[in-house]
Amino acid sequence: MLTLRDKYQDVFDRIILQDGSSFAVHGDLMHYFPGRFNVHSPATVELHVTYDVFKG
Repeated sequence: MLTLRDKYQDVFDRIILQDGSSFAVHGDLMHYFPGRFNVHSPATVELHVTYDVFKG
């Protein structure tokens, strides 16, 4: 089976994937973790991740 790593490792030195997600937390925490959406999710935390395809 041909993997992404096998197919592109001779073409690219590095392939980086990035993603960010917001998660609602309990509204009582809005003083510490203010959210962007005050009505539905007054308190949120954000998680940003980076993944190197060739290194895993």
